[in-house]
Amino acid sequence: MKKIIYYIFAPFRFLYKIYYALVFFIIAIPMYPIFYFLLKSGKYTHQAYKIKRIWAFLLALFTFTFSRRINVKNLPKAPYVICANHTSYIDIVLMFLIIPETFLFLGKAELLKWPVVRIFFRNMDIPVDRKNRILV
Repeated sequence: MKKIIYYIFAPFRFLYKIYYALVFFIIAIPMYPIFYFLLKSGKYTHQAYKIKRIWAFLLALFTFTFSRRINVKNLPKAPYVICANHTSYIDIVLMFLIIPETFLFLGKAELLKWPVVRIFFRNMDIPVDRKNRILV
């Protein structure tokens, strides 16, 4: 029975993925020059992070993705490590809405090859080359 339901809703999941990508780019393209300016020198990373939170809020709003914070007061004082389950790319966006402090992502260095993601990942996060033990 679960398999039948899975196949019935497959076209709707595919359409939602297209819709999500469309909303992602409609919001990201006008904001990209702002991020580029703020991250070019590296001085305004914290301001770029605040704008990322706004971008995440708009993306969640227009894609009908809702989240809520539970027990944020139980988080230890920074620094700490939080690991997203990464079952989809939505969890990356939701991290900006859930975590109350500025944070960094740790991820594969291959993301530096993606033109849209590169400016964020190079200047705001920590790329790791999994073939090399030294940080990039």
